[in-house]
Amino acid sequence: MPKLYTIILIILLFSTQIFAQIQLKGNVKDAIIHEPLLGINVMVKGKQNGTITDKKGSFSLYVKQNFPLIISISSVGFVTQEKTINEVSKDIEILLKESNYLAPEVVVSASRIEESSLKSSATIETLNAKNIQESPATNFYDAIRNLKGVDFTTNSIFFSSINIRGANATGNTRIVQLIDGMDNQAPGLNFAVGNLVGISELDLQKVEIIPGAASALYGSGAVGGTILMNSKSPFQYQGLSVMLKNGIMNASNRVNNDGSRLGTTPLTDFSLRYAKSFHDKIAFKINVSYQKASDWQANDSTDAGYRNGFTYENGTRKNNPGYNGINDYGDEINTNLTNLRPVFTQLLGLPIQSLPASISPVVTGIKQISQLTNVPINTLVNEFIPSVTVGRTGYRERDLADYNSYNLKLNAALHYRINDKAELILQANYGTGTTVYTASDRYFIKNFNMGQYKIELKGNNYFIRAYTNQERSGDSYAIGIQSALMNEAWKKSFDNTNLQTTAASWFPQYGLSYAGGAMQVFSTAYRNALLSGQTSQQAYQTAIDAKNVANNALHQSSRAFADNGRPVYGSENFNQLSDKIAQIPIPNGAKFLDKTNLYHVEFMYNFEQIKFANILFGGSYRQYQLRSEGTIFARNQETGEEYSIHEIGAYGQAIKSMLNNKLKFTLGLRYDKNLSFKGQLTPRLGLLISPKDHHNFRISYQTAFRLPTSQDQFIDLSVPGKHNLGGVRTIVDKYDLNGKAFTLQSYNLGKPELYQYGKFEPEKVQTFEVGYKTQIKNFFSFDIVYYHSTFLNKISSIDVIKVNPDKSTEVFNIVESFPDNTFQHGLAFSMNVRLPLNCYFTTNYSKDVSNSSLFSAENFAVTNSLGNVLADIPPRNRWNFSLGNSNLFKTGISLNISYRHQSPSSNFTSIVAKAAKATQNQPFIPALNLFDAQISKKISSLKTIVKLGGTNLGGDIYRTTIGNPYIGSTYYISLTFDELKIVGSTIKSITET
Repeated sequence: MPKLYTIILIILLFSTQIFAQIQLKGNVKDAIIHEPLLGINVMVKGKQNGTITDKKGSFSLYVKQNFPLIISISSVGFVTQEKTINEVSKDIEILLKESNYLAPEVVVSASRIEESSLKSSATIETLNAKNIQESPATNFYDAIRNLKGVDFTTNSIFFSSINIRGANATGNTRIVQLIDGMDNQAPGLNFAVGNLVGISELDLQKVEIIPGAASALYGSGAVGGTILMNSKSPFQYQGLSVMLKNGIMNASNRVNNDGSRLGTTPLTDFSLRYAKSFHDKIAFKINVSYQKASDWQANDSTDAGYRNGFTYENGTRKNNPGYNGINDYGDEINTNLTNLRPVFTQLLGLPIQSLPASISPVVTGIKQISQLTNVPINTLVNEFIPSVTVGRTGYRERDLADYNSYNLKLNAALHYRINDKAELILQANYGTGTTVYTASDRYFIKNFNMGQYKIELKGNNYFIRAYTNQERSGDSYAIGIQSALMNEAWKKSFDNTNLQTTAASWFPQYGLSYAGGAMQVFSTAYRNALLSGQTSQQAYQTAIDAKNVANNALHQSSRAFADNGRPVYGSENFNQLSDKIAQIPIPNGAKFLDKTNLYHVEFMYNFEQIKFANILFGGSYRQYQLRSEGTIFARNQETGEEYSIHEIGAYGQAIKSMLNNKLKFTLGLRYDKNLSFKGQLTPRLGLLISPKDHHNFRISYQTAFRLPTSQDQFIDLSVPGKHNLGGVRTIVDKYDLNGKAFTLQSYNLGKPELYQYGKFEPEKVQTFEVGYKTQIKNFFSFDIVYYHSTFLNKISSIDVIKVNPDKSTEVFNIVESFPDNTFQHGLAFSMNVRLPLNCYFTTNYSKDVSNSSLFSAENFAVTNSLGNVLADIPPRNRWNFSLGNSNLFKTGISLNISYRHQSPSSNFTSIVAKAAKATQNQPFIPALNLFDAQISKKISSLKTIVKLGGTNLGGDIYRTTIGNPYIGSTYYISLTFDELKIVGSTIKSITET
């Protein structure tokens, strides 16, 4: 970091200029009732210095700048006003008008410069403090789902993943989430863990979302969208704010561990913010946020294994020996009983006296039946050990995951105004919590924590920042791995060390029990048939038929025999075994040891002195230090250390307005280089046409790319049933797979094809977008957009199987880039109407479709010939409606009723078999129809807002993705105290909560 401090010092030296010191004094009042307004921001435009008004609405501000100058006066709930000051005068009088609900937002995300959302050449969605206060959602992060084009997957109550334009994932690596300019991703996972390590609602100033490609400004990962969250400056938002929210949660599927119904459970949410400025020179803030609840439960027992001819619709744990329940774990371990035939044939050739007592009766019996029927032993072996896939007995999620979830977020920042052009910021964000997350397994994220630490120097036209993300996995573990290892620790699936270990193994016990039971049924039926006068041949067929009729009962009795003595939930043996394995690192246990760090340095400079166009330039350097002690990521075979990933990037942008701002051109270009891949060039073109101020047509061509994530490149992790490998060639060669293993699909079809190492490149997208936005006076606004995106080198994975010399097999899942190009297009619009009596109505609609007509009724996953899913299926039709009043009859009462509809969809998670994913026309997620509502009252004398709200008022449980939990209803009441944002007896201002 020494170089960084040198750069900062140089900038400070050049940014200091000498001007006469001027004192500005004034007063800010409400334009309607002429009462003084407290806590109003007064800033010098283009400078870093500013202040806020006191109880009397007065402000005093010293500036070092010659006349004329412009001051900006703003506050949430009021129209921002700018005033030109030409000379020192008596008190400046400012009358601030209450903002209209439809007032256009000032955004910075689309171009990294301030501009009106009406005048942006890209689609922008915003969520401000007023929207949050009036939303029925239980928190601001959940309120984002009501924005146009936004979809959510909910892993647990405190971890939702935002999805935009069909980039559906439970942990979305195609979305970039920034908090105060810092990438909020957990560097070992490469995606943001919702708002688990994020921003407090009390400290949130605004959320801006760019749907779709945005790599030209924000680099790798900005494929599906970019989310910017900005916190409040302690200079502009001072004082104490406290929020206490209590509620109850209820869902009909939630049960206790003994299976009894779990009733309503409490929800607790507490936040505190305090900020203080000293002489408008130095300021600090602290934030504390704590949430606690009993989580939603994932307890779907549907069979997703697609084994033995059973499907998602008809498989159960009773009728399918290969049952693989979605939220049952450990049953992923399976084998076909035919794999036991060679072992059994070998046992038939051994002397009876040498066999273990559990095996000899079966061997003796099959020999006797062969002699009795004159049927060859091999034929009988094939009958009594059938070709059927059998899975081990799994454990339920609620047995292994503690649903008592919590989230603690801490934030502190120190701001120092070096002069009126430069501000230095030191900031620390820390979050920790316990929750559950879905990927190729269900992961119990226990005491997970991450810190973000930043130093930043910023001016009105530049910034330079350096930060680090320090991820620590805490006591997290994989539930599926834990279940499989518990089964293995109790009784191995198959151990052929000797006859005794074979006889004590689970699958041989199952197979021999089935064979023994089948022979008993056969013998009884055969004898009875002979006694009834049938010939030997007829009696044989009758006996086989009887055995087939008893097939289901034989499988159930065989499972009971093999499971005899298995640790059950609540027993001492179960508790000891589950705790032990949860504390042992992968691969010998289930615990994650992830201490991966991210280091990032970034700068931007806007050449304001160039009058021809607005031109800016920026660059960045990023490093990932993978640190899992070899449990998740592969080690470099030469050094023995885990890998580091280095990325550099640079970008430029020019914006030119013409014809009295009726035309605005935007041209951007970015270059990024990861040391393991070719450099990526991502251009951006935008055109805004505004024949009238209220008519704005936009056309844009945007590109984006996604570098393979840390796990895409270097994962080396065993999970139940397979081994996950990164796509880097050295990782694949470590297991000698290229040309020496078979693709799993061809192997299962009986036509094995050798696996050849494939393509592994960054993923790319090219997006063409057209849109129109208008606002008619203060009562109507409308925005519509159509986009078409072409994806190249979509990153997915392929399953391969390696047959070892002892005929045992291993399945590997290898990350690859597939050349099958796919496209996605979509339509979205929003409408806002201001109604009489201060009411408002909003609605938005969005639709995303992959590889088919926008108006097609089909709904299926896009797959290639290997069954790899190359495009996900978002809900095809998504509607949001909201009707509300922010100040009912001027009583300070706010009302809002929201309705959300989603059409059926087939959203999957990685724990569901590819066979299920590739099945077309199966809307596994039914249509959602959800009602939310809130009513709040502002008590000005107590500087407090009381809010009563509820979500999913209908009470029907739903889920957003297969494998994730079912969500019920939440009812809550909150009290928010804000000492600066409510003014005396007036009800004109809006709090920041």
